[in-house]
Amino acid sequence: AGCGNTEAVPVTGQEAVEQLMTSCHGAKVLFMSGYLSNDLVREVMRSGDTRFIQKPFDPDDLVRAVRQMLDGTDQ
Repeated sequence: AGCGNTEAVPVTGQEAVEQLMTSCHGAKVLFMSGYLSNDLVREVMRSGDTRFIQKPFDPDDLVRAVRQMLDGTDQ
């Protein structure tokens, strides 16, 4: 499991997911943001086993999103 801030690194969120999927096959990715554009969210979601949670969210929403991602169920 990992956590990253796409604003702190010189790659886009899409590039970070592609790098992660290349080096860690089967990795699951949960993006969280309060300001991602809808186009970017759609593009990222095409990158494999990825999910997105919109900020702000409460702890129960985060737990639910992680559980659904791990279980492979719909959001």
